[in-house]
Amino acid sequence: ETPYDALIIKLIADRLTEATGEYLHHKVRSEYWGFDKTPFTFDEKQYQGRRMCFGYPACPDHSLKRRVFDFLQVEQNTNM
Repeated sequence: ETPYDALIIKLIADRLTEATGEYLHHKVRSEYWGFDKTPFTFDEKQYQGRRMCFGYPACPDHSLKRRVFDFLQVEQNTNM
């Protein structure tokens, strides 16, 4: 494995993570909350809203992760 291979793997993982986040955000908004019934596409954002994520400029403080993990009972629900 070369450094280039590791870079490509990280890039693909990052894009898959972002795509999954967008997809889940749309599913929650349209199916569970009923805000947006338009068809989902990756090309455009047809909804208004924010998908906050620790580490992004909108939420740079990682110290709140513990509170969120505790609230969601991450360790118990994922066995991690």
